[in-house]
Amino acid sequence: MMFAEHSLDFAEGIYLAHRVRCGKQTFKKGTVLTNEDISVMREDGMSTVLGARLETDEIPEDRAAVLIAEMVAGKGVEMHTAKTGRCNLYSTHRGIAVIDTAMIDKINLASEAIAVATVRPWTVVQAGDSVASIKIIPFSISARLITDLAADLAAGVRPAVPLSVAPFVHHRVALLMTDSELVQDNVIDRTVDATRQRLAAVGSTLDSVLVCHHETAQIKSALLQAVSTGCDLLLVSGASVTKDRCDVIPKAMSEIGGVIHHFGMPVEPGNMLLMGELNRIPVLCIPGCARSARENGLDWILRRMAAKLPVTPKDIMLMGVGGLIDRKRREDHDEPSSHA
Repeated sequence: MMFAEHSLDFAEGIYLAHRVRCGKQTFKKGTVLTNEDISVMREDGMSTVLGARLETDEIPEDRAAVLIAEMVAGKGVEMHTAKTGRCNLYSTHRGIAVIDTAMIDKINLASEAIAVATVRPWTVVQAGDSVASIKIIPFSISARLITDLAADLAAGVRPAVPLSVAPFVHHRVALLMTDSELVQDNVIDRTVDATRQRLAAVGSTLDSVLVCHHETAQIKSALLQAVSTGCDLLLVSGASVTKDRCDVIPKAMSEIGGVIHHFGMPVEPGNMLLMGELNRIPVLCIPGCARSARENGLDWILRRMAAKLPVTPKDIMLMGVGGLIDRKRREDHDEPSSHA
C-alpha cells in the first residue's frame, strides 16, 4: 500500500485518508476517489490529496474485516455488514460467550493491522448483544497474511472456533438445605429466593425444595430423595459450610455411592464450593455466600452447566485470574465462614 500525498493528476482509485470538505460536498474518510470526485476537488482549488493506493496483492479493509470475522465467528454468532474496516459480531440468542483466548491472541499477534476485540470469556449475553468487533487498522492488508492466518487457525486436531455463544438449556433443579439450631429462621426462605433468581438468570427453574437436619443419616436419605425427583442438577446448602471432603455433607454423599470431583475454587466469594455427582446427577454443595443473590463462584459454575458446557476440576482451578469478585472486604472485617 502506498500511503502518501498524491497529485490529483494520479488520484483516481485513491482511498481518502481523511474527510475532505469541498464547498457543500463532503468526502468521507475511506472514499475511493473517482474522476468526478477529483473534478470537484480541482474546482475547490485542491491540487493534492492524502490517501492510499492499494497494491495488487492487497485486500481492501472492509473485505479483510469480513474474512477475519468469518474465521472468528462460530455457532450462535452472526456478523453485520463491514464499514470503514470494521465488522461487528452479535449473539443470535441468549447464552454464554465461549472464547478460545489463544486463538484470539493468535489473530491479534499475526499483524498490527488486525484488531479483534471480544467480550470477556463466559460473559452472559442476550440475543442481539455485541460479542466482538473486528477492525482492520490500515486501508488494506496483504492477501497472503489472510491466507496464512486461515491456514494456521485450521491446523491441528480439530478446526479452531475462536468465538461462539452456547445457549442456555432449561434445567430442572432440586435444592436440599440442612437445618440446625444455629440457623436463623429466615435463612431458608432467603436461600430459596436467591436460588430461584440465580437459576432464572440461566434459564432454569427450582422445581423441588427439601429440608433435613444437618446430620449424616438424614442427609443421606434426603440426597437420595432429591435425585429421585428427576432433577437435572442438585444444589445442597448446608447449615454450616463444608470445610473438608470428609465433612458431613460430602461424607454422606460418598456413603451412598456419590463421587466428589472437586472441593474449593479460586473465586471470592465462593471459595468453599464442592462439586460432585450422585446417581449421574451433578451435585453442587454451595458456599454460604450463595444464600444471597449477589454474584459469587456458584454463578460461574451454573452458567457453564446451564449451557451444557463441561466443568472440570482444572476449569475451576483456572478461574483465579479475575476471580476476586468482591474487592471491598477487609481482613479485619471478614465475614463469618458461613458466607465463604
